Amino acid sequence: MTEPLRDSRTPASLSDDADRAARIEELLVSGLDHYFAAEYEQAINIWTRVVFLERDHDRARAYIERARSAIAERQRESEEAAAPRRRRLQVRRRRRRPRFADARGRSGRPQ
Repeated sequence: MTEPLRDSRTPASLSDDADRAARIEELLVSGLDHYFAAEYEQAINIWTRVVFLERDHDRARAYIERARSAIAERQRESEEAAAPRRRRLQVRRRRRRPRFADARGRSGRPQ
């Protein structure tokens, strides 16, 4: 009968791994709290810490991408909402601005 494979890590490193996994999970949940409160930048900062702890953490990377998409969507919506107002301001400015010919007389020549 073959002997089962033993884990070469020490009990202390197993505890460190468990602490690390718990810390990662805590950060993920904290980031989600910020995400659902529409605090996308803060959520990204927290999930980036997870990526620093574990470079290949796919879930953290996916959350970061989702938050970046939410920021881009919010920016797009903001620009769309501001566009009609911006156009109205441009029209008002054009109406107020005297034309060069009107300021100097109809012919455009100084009088």
